[in-house]
Amino acid sequence: KVWHSAWSAAQVGWTPSTGVPVNAQHLFHACESGKGWQGCLHYCTHDAVFSAQAEPLKDIKTMQGYAEWMKGIAVVAMPGSSYELNASSFDPKTSTATFFGTFRGTHTGHLHGFPDPTHKSMETQYVYSMHVNVQGKVNGITKVWHSAWAAAQVGWTPPSSVPAYAEHLFHACESGKGWRECSRYCTHDAAFSAQAEPLKGISTVYAYTEWMKPRRTSPWRLSMSTTCMWPLVGKLTGSQRYGILHGLLRRLAGHHRTVCLQMLLIFSMPVRAARVGRNAGITAHTMLPLMH
Repeated sequence: KVWHSAWSAAQVGWTPSTGVPVNAQHLFHACESGKGWQGCLHYCTHDAVFSAQAEPLKDIKTMQGYAEWMKGIAVVAMPGSSYELNASSFDPKTSTATFFGTFRGTHTGHLHGFPDPTHKSMETQYVYSMHVNVQGKVNGITKVWHSAWAAAQVGWTPPSSVPAYAEHLFHACESGKGWRECSRYCTHDAAFSAQAEPLKGISTVYAYTEWMKPRRTSPWRLSMSTTCMWPLVGKLTGSQRYGILHGLLRRLAGHHRTVCLQMLLIFSMPVRAARVGRNAGITAHTMLPLMH
């Protein structure tokens, strides 16, 4: 039989006119549309490997793992997301298909391991390099992606480049959310250490977040004389405030060093200061003159 099979296949869409292997092309579309592993496994080997020099993907080593990760992003975290295939090519010498694409989405859904919905949008560009074996299936894929740029667009990483997980862990811990919320942003075996007497027996983030929880959700316990001074201090001049504060701290330092440290911490944390003061008008701005 004399037959130009590639020409015929291209006519019915089995092989793109660009010469890119059909399985590679179908894998690209299945992955980007959030079909997950069930939608991708027909186009690649079951042990297909994955790699990327991108922080969110550094622990993903298989195509199966990446396909499920993309499903979470495209379907759960960013429902209604879309993608565009900007260009594609195939190098027969290395049997490598290349895809240049653009992903667009808005973070409106809750996905485990990610921050709460920010309702911000991203438009991020990326490149896939897929190796195709002799059977025509993809057995390896590499993604080139500026993940930090994409994360900053949707508010997962602040412009200062502080990792989003670290920032969210800080706020969850300090607001008394406990381990149930904090576990979303750290490993389950995350370690904790502190050179502080009350914390010397705590060695895990789990224990520390649970330790912080009752202290942030229950009222602060301070002596009545300390608490009742706030309404008075608010009406005094700057020099009078300093005199009262200086005397109070010296008295506390002489008898209760731990309490004194707590007071200093309260002064540096506006949220705590407002709770301790028992006065909605007392904020960090009101209390700052006391420290001068």
